Amino acid sequence: MKTRLGSLICHLLPFLHAINGCDTTSRLFGVAKGLPLKKIKTDADFKTAAETFCTKGKTTADVIASGEKALISLYGGRAGDTLDMLRYKRFWEKVTSSISTVQVRSLPPTSAAAK
Repeated sequence: MKTRLGSLICHLLPFLHAINGCDTTSRLFGVAKGLPLKKIKTDADFKTAAETFCTKGKTTADVIASGEKALISLYGGRAGDTLDMLRYKRFWEKVTSSISTVQVRSLPPTSAAAK
């Protein structure tokens, strides 16, 4: 497994397992099961955020900030976006383009929920 994925990705597997949904956490709504693994290979910001979770000595504030960056990346946000702003943008897009009720579960989580 280590030769196929690489040692860095193997080091980050606990993070990938948790963010994909595991025994103790639910899967993120609307995020494909394989997306975090694809992101870890292609998105440097997502990989850096994941490394924070797997590095000893990080503060709670570091973990919270990295978690938000990881979620923003998974939900297709841009650099400089916050979770709350991304949630608002997605809500606005759905309201203006849909004729049915917006399902709240389809929106990215708030920063308070992510924390």
